[in-house]
Amino acid sequence: MLANAYIASTATSPHRHLDALYLAVLREALPDIGEDHQMRLQAVLGSIVLLSDALEAESLEGLLGLEEDTVRSTLLHLHSIAIVPGPGRGCVRLIHPSFHDFLVDSSRCDDANFAVNAQLQHALLAERCLRVLDTLVPDICKIGDRSLCNQEVDDLASRIMTHIPAHVQYACRHWASHLVKGHMNDEILALMLGFCLRQFLNWLEVMSLLGELGIAVTALQLAHAAVKVRHLGFCARSVKK
Repeated sequence: MLANAYIASTATSPHRHLDALYLAVLREALPDIGEDHQMRLQAVLGSIVLLSDALEAESLEGLLGLEEDTVRSTLLHLHSIAIVPGPGRGCVRLIHPSFHDFLVDSSRCDDANFAVNAQLQHALLAERCLRVLDTLVPDICKIGDRSLCNQEVDDLASRIMTHIPAHVQYACRHWASHLVKGHMNDEILALMLGFCLRQFLNWLEVMSLLGELGIAVTALQLAHAAVKVRHLGFCARSVKK
């Protein structure tokens, strides 16, 4: 009964022709996708779909901890779906916004090779952001005098560009938004503990340099809410046992 209802709803979906087209393009471009390629594709394509700000290919590799040219090689045959400009020429982006909705909806993208589990992908991005934050260092822009206000550093913009790469800026800005949308596992909790113990002040310094302390406050509120929800869920499961 449920299977028949699913087939009927799919057949009458207003997106059915577009969905069939997207699946045909994906399957034709990658007819014999292996497990390793599938994992890279889901990590890369899923990130492009769910990033809060678009990134260049090289910056996306930095964020995900991938080797050089992984993004281009992974998306090589998907030029009809995704645009991957050369270095310094722009961010990786999807050609049509509707592809985002297709990939994250399992009722529309019913091929496990290509479907994106948004909750798991947000968790991956939260984890990668926290790992990037663990590389922060004091006085990251090498200003040398912590008594100076940002506006007193004449070449602050160029220092930021030199010492705070785009993927580091992204991680600083958006780790909490991915955290609250993803599944919080023990590994992420351990990374958050390390962040609080080792990198909290370094992160605040970066956010100050970027002029985004307001976003930092919001990030902490989001993180606190996410941890609280996770803790309550753990307590509820313990009581049931």
